[in-house]
Amino acid sequence: MIENANQFEQAQKQLSRMQDSLRNLKADVLPKNKHNFAVLAEGPMEEIRRLQAEIDVYTGVASAVESESPLWLRLYGENVHWPAAPSSLLANYLESFRKGVQTLAEFIQHGQVVGGRPLQELRDACDFEVVAFQPGSIRVGLRLPDVGSEELLPAQQPNPAELALDEFLDIASWAGSGEAEAVLENKFPDPTKRRVLLNALKPLLPRPRGQVEGIELSGWRVRRVAAIKLTRETNAKVDGAIDSTVHERPENHEGDLREIDLDELRFTLRDPAKPSEIRCVFEENILEQAKAALDKRVRVFGTRKVAATKKASPILQVTRLEVIEEEKPGPISA
Repeated sequence: MIENANQFEQAQKQLSRMQDSLRNLKADVLPKNKHNFAVLAEGPMEEIRRLQAEIDVYTGVASAVESESPLWLRLYGENVHWPAAPSSLLANYLESFRKGVQTLAEFIQHGQVVGGRPLQELRDACDFEVVAFQPGSIRVGLRLPDVGSEELLPAQQPNPAELALDEFLDIASWAGSGEAEAVLENKFPDPTKRRVLLNALKPLLPRPRGQVEGIELSGWRVRRVAAIKLTRETNAKVDGAIDSTVHERPENHEGDLREIDLDELRFTLRDPAKPSEIRCVFEENILEQAKAALDKRVRVFGTRKVAATKKASPILQVTRLEVIEEEKPGPISA
């Protein structure tokens, strides 16, 4: 790294040489063979990126870019890096983050997750803007759009998207910390709200066998710690907290999720190894998870209502589900 003015001057000279080398390749090779130019340009480009990154840190450009984004989302893993990141990987995690915040905004606005299609104004308010990328692991600068809240809530009340983001980061901060569950219960004493919060966070967590090994949230919107770190091991902590919001004795079953009814919030769980099937109803706050799990093998957790006759209902009320068939890790080609 550059530590003084002399090293800064040397780095600028080296950067200029690399740029001259690239300019010569462009003049001599590009007109004849674009493929050869791309191959030969890899070395100079890698060195240019490295030098520019060091110069940006020394001159303060990196700090200025960092402060421009109120929130940074970082995905990291052995084969996860930028540039050359799979678009599907980045899109899936950004969408999980957006939908999680949108679910909480809906809960704040209505006192429940109403399902279906939320107001366009609410979707727009939670549609994060991507304002920066940084090389290395996938690190994306995000901010909520600058939209008014007058169509979402009466005047003088905060934008629910802003409140939802703060609560999302609160729940993520607890999940990534060593704090006990009692801390979470003290902050969010209502078990229904805790379950909504935790289920909103869960799709963002790294998959047990996925390419992403960890997720980091940082920036000035993260107030309790310098950075929130969520790993594969965080899943167990979040799952346990979700299950503790249910007072009845929970059950868990495995099978294929079939015949989902989005209006009635129902699906059928079938296990090819067994002749029977389980009819399930699920809560609004896991609607997106249920939709994504259609025709996949899942593990569901829930309870059954018990009638006055002490006979349990044949319908399982699902409070949590997880897909067993996960994405397989693999190399990411450049």
